[in-house]
Amino acid sequence: MQTIIISVFFTIISYKLFRKAAGSMALSRLNIISVIFYLNLIGMCYIGLTLARIGVENYALRKAEIESLNKAYWSVSYVLLIMPLSMIFYQKYLFKGNIKLKLESFYSSNLIPLQSKLDSAQLFFWSLMTIIITFAALYSFSFLPKLPIIAILTNASSSTIGHLRFTAKFGFSGNVYLRNLLFLNIAPLISFIAYGYKRIYKKNIKIKLWFYYTLFLAFLAVTFDGEKAPLLVYIVTLAIVKSIIDGGITKKQMIILSILGSGVIMLLYALIDKNITVFSLYGGIGSRLLMVPSAGLVNTFEIFPSQHAFLHGASLPGWMIAPFGMEHERSARVVMGIINPEGIIAETAGVQNSIYIAEAFANFGLIGLLISPLIVGFVIQFIYNLILSRPKSPVYVAVFAVFFFKFPVMGGFVDFIWNIGWIMLLFIIVLSISTRKNIKILTQDL
Repeated sequence: MQTIIISVFFTIISYKLFRKAAGSMALSRLNIISVIFYLNLIGMCYIGLTLARIGVENYALRKAEIESLNKAYWSVSYVLLIMPLSMIFYQKYLFKGNIKLKLESFYSSNLIPLQSKLDSAQLFFWSLMTIIITFAALYSFSFLPKLPIIAILTNASSSTIGHLRFTAKFGFSGNVYLRNLLFLNIAPLISFIAYGYKRIYKKNIKIKLWFYYTLFLAFLAVTFDGEKAPLLVYIVTLAIVKSIIDGGITKKQMIILSILGSGVIMLLYALIDKNITVFSLYGGIGSRLLMVPSAGLVNTFEIFPSQHAFLHGASLPGWMIAPFGMEHERSARVVMGIINPEGIIAETAGVQNSIYIAEAFANFGLIGLLISPLIVGFVIQFIYNLILSRPKSPVYVAVFAVFFFKFPVMGGFVDFIWNIGWIMLLFIIVLSISTRKNIKILTQDL
């Protein structure tokens, strides 16, 4: 009972702090920060650690030591307080402005073209990007012996699906930058942008057809490696794009989306894991959503530094650490290699991700754990302010919605320091904005 009371206390205080940092925590007007709080920190981390601490059994945590479990629990409690406090500080002294008014203005504004009445330069650029993404998709699929989604739909065995998923994600023999940066990351974004233009130019048949085609490309991208989460995230993000354009989401729409999302994830579990157990917290869907994501943090505390020395920054990009004679090594891969070496050998297991403080601790020890929420809080608050200060156009609405799930809170701390996906996204957005000017220059030269 004591653990439950403490967890409720931390959750309430954290909620109030995050509400101040975000400007709103309303479900009808979701934002980047509220999703991080509800989904990542509470839903996928704190609830699971609380349940484990009061004795609820789970297959991923069944061998966890009490000391490691307690460290994980109190570490996340620390994050729930320090992270939003740092974000409030940054908002007040660095970014300025009333964040609540910025969010309300973005939601309540009308969707408008970005550069001109017909936005022909933007439409030209993103149509050209659609062609490039098509070739990137063909290139990516050419390196797979069989598509994981085909194996899933044809009711292949779990081991076959697992091997195909591993090959698609970790055993890809082609250029991973072409696959990740162009196809997997940009295809969903373009479909959200196309949806925005479809809403502006409702009578334009070409734009409607363009949207439906990008929807198909996005589906191929989010099902590329056969994982369950990306498809669900895509459906929810598309609904969020719609809600931002509409100025919010109604209770009826929220219920429909919840039912649809639950149905999709149950179907995927039935097809991939051959398991539709919903309420079991030991295994099944409830377990995977609430308890398993926190196992990586618990295991990190058990493994570092008693079974494996701290990585001392080895998880940083190779180009950063090569001058120091270090080899790149992600902590989530190290953890999986120790807890499931058979899966690594059989190529059915990849990494065991968890909340970002796991990688921060594995690399930099206690200092990394204590400082990482301050760094992550800065990055999130900076991007949040940056997007909300832009006009409500299809491009920025799409970017805003994508970042609802783009932050690797349940991933790696290093990705907040150097993220090639974000850099590529920024580059493409800047390129799209400069298209109109470049076209004018070219036409004048002619």
